[in-house]
Amino acid sequence: MLTLTFTKIFYFLFACMIFLSTFFSQASAGQFLDVRFLNVGYGDSILIRSPDNSYAMIDAGDASASQRLREELSGSGVKEIGTAIITHPHENHYQGFQELVQSLPINQWFINREKEAPPEYTQWQQMLEKQGIEFFLLSKGDTVPALSEGIKIEVLHPSALGPDINDNSLVLWLTYGNTAFLFTSDIGEKYQEKLIADYPFIKKADCVQLPHHGGPLSERFINFFDHAVFIMSTGPNSFGIPGSADIQKLKGKKYFRTDRDGIIFLKSDGEIVGVISSQ
Repeated sequence: MLTLTFTKIFYFLFACMIFLSTFFSQASAGQFLDVRFLNVGYGDSILIRSPDNSYAMIDAGDASASQRLREELSGSGVKEIGTAIITHPHENHYQGFQELVQSLPINQWFINREKEAPPEYTQWQQMLEKQGIEFFLLSKGDTVPALSEGIKIEVLHPSALGPDINDNSLVLWLTYGNTAFLFTSDIGEKYQEKLIADYPFIKKADCVQLPHHGGPLSERFINFFDHAVFIMSTGPNSFGIPGSADIQKLKGKKYFRTDRDGIIFLKSDGEIVGVISSQ
């Protein structure tokens, strides 16, 4: 599979540039799968648009991201979200939904299984359940109902639950035609390495989300993929993430980061994945 990184566009031949221009022109018209890593600071939010204009959102950042999310969704003409997925109950993954659900219809909710979620998250979930909203639990082996024909989202992790909320995060494998996206949420190094051991087929991923906002990263995990472009969803934080050691592991790799590059846009026609950024 060919992944086209548009920061390198000037290295392409003129004919190739014409092809790529046509590719993105058609994609923006809604004919292709559109995956966007939104810039929500030190958090995650991924907006997925199917070729028939159905939308899914994986995580929604923290409360401070709400305004940016509303602006992005409004500017993109999003009237409703068909599928919302919360990978785990940390505030920088779910709080953005708290305000979003008040202004935008969300049809289906999917969450991870957790031994003991933070009280604030549990209270919010219970409040929505009293309003008639149902949350469906996901774990390894499940499949998220299709956004549209040809799109499949499988749950690769977790199977058994441990004490670390990050390591209980949902890991999702999205395929569209012959292209594939790996969404890793906040899993740690141990489960990064378990993932590549358990699922050798993910080697073919066109796009890989760097776990836990860029660190800590397993070097074996990073080097496992054939041709993937890596996406880091990160922002200012007090944890020193990503650290210099993790940045060094990415040397020579194709990667984008939301704090530097803004929103990361990926588009697939089922054969090719193109990548551009907003900055």
